[in-house]
Amino acid sequence: MLRHADRFVRRHASPAVSLVEGPQRVVGPQRESPCPRPRSAARCAAAAVATLWFAAAMAVGSLAAENGKAAPVEKPVAEAKQAAPAVEFIRIVRDDAKQPVSLETAVVRLSDGKPGGVRVALVAAIHVAEHGYYTELNRRFKQYDAVLYELVAPPEAQVPVKGQKSSHPVSLLQRGMKQMLDLEFQLDLIDYKAANMVHADMSPDEFSRAMKERGESFWTLFWRMMNHAMAQQAKSAGRMPNDWELISALFDRKRSHVLKRMLAEQMIDLDGMTTALEGPNGSALVSGRNGKALEVLEKTLAQGKRNVAIFYGAAHMPDFLARLSKQFDLRPEGTDWIEAWNLQAKTPEAKRAAAVESPANQ
Repeated sequence: MLRHADRFVRRHASPAVSLVEGPQRVVGPQRESPCPRPRSAARCAAAAVATLWFAAAMAVGSLAAENGKAAPVEKPVAEAKQAAPAVEFIRIVRDDAKQPVSLETAVVRLSDGKPGGVRVALVAAIHVAEHGYYTELNRRFKQYDAVLYELVAPPEAQVPVKGQKSSHPVSLLQRGMKQMLDLEFQLDLIDYKAANMVHADMSPDEFSRAMKERGESFWTLFWRMMNHAMAQQAKSAGRMPNDWELISALFDRKRSHVLKRMLAEQMIDLDGMTTALEGPNGSALVSGRNGKALEVLEKTLAQGKRNVAIFYGAAHMPDFLARLSKQFDLRPEGTDWIEAWNLQAKTPEAKRAAAVESPANQ
């Protein structure tokens, strides 16, 4: 795994975006890989975890962008983040023995408290998950007037087609994780052709400009994650796996089960990972794209739609919550939880049942 992580970061110094289609864009100069030779196993292990987090959680990837240019984060938004209510967007459910049973994501319902007023649901996503997770999301999406979704894509590719391939390295890594973790890929199962699905993200050109304006590159973001991973590993009190645990997991007879449990423990550190990724002034990946999504939300509300969902990666949600509180005067009124990963070892019967499930998006 360490060699594969190293090969990934050596070859693909391009923007890490949550969901990507179309040609890749390289922003900023390449830098030396964090694992030039195996002199530091701990450093390489942290690099591997940071790489996996990029693909799974940030996808894992804010005031409004104007004319494709992302505005810097204003002080009031930073203050709103501090004042926003504490809300979880991803969690691990454990049994009585404290063993992980499932990884769940939240649907946080917000409203302005007025009869017939505005209701916005923050639907936190994981981009590789169980088949049933996307089936449940498709079912829930039918209740909304509009579902604003993320996808950094050119105009001709903003409605994903099942099975459509992308050459972007993050998309390739996500599909690799689908195989390694025995999961499904979001773009293959979510019904993006539904009439209420609305694209609410940057184009590749907008995203590239936003990164340049912030002086960011793939490596800026990756090294923030890398430093956070190393700091967590140094504390020894966190859940950061060491290099031997990562290697052992790859050769485990129940590889997908062990890797899912290992990665799930990293993903629930949403606040720490998001803070590390955003840096002091916000990133194009999270803050910038969230600003674009809120522009679309304003237009959608102006059309008279009052029950709207924002369907983005879980890492985007704390920033969305803060902005919706400050800019739209919306407050949380409840949370639903959806199982994204089954963290229990699958029986042969369960595997056979999963294999015969038909795709939700033909």
